[in-house]
Amino acid sequence: IGLLTIIFAGLVSLNQYDIKKIIAYSTCSQIGYMFISIVLVSPDTGSLYHLITHAFAKALLFLSGGVIIH
Repeated sequence: IGLLTIIFAGLVSLNQYDIKKIIAYSTCSQIGYMFISIVLVSPDTGSLYHLITHAFAKALLFLSGGVIIH
C-alpha cells in the first residue's frame, strides 16, 4: 500500500499546476514512505521523527504557497 501511494501520488502530481495540489500530493507520497518505514522497520526508528518534521515543514509550505497565490 505504501509503495502504491508513493507511485500514484508522484505520477498524479506531475500533471498538476496548482501549487497547493502539488504540495498535497507530495505529502501523500511522503506518507507512503513513512508507512513503509513503520511497517518494515519499526515505529521507533526515524519514521516518527520524519512524520513530525514533515508536518511542520509542509505547514510552512502551505502558508508560503498561500502568500505566493495571493
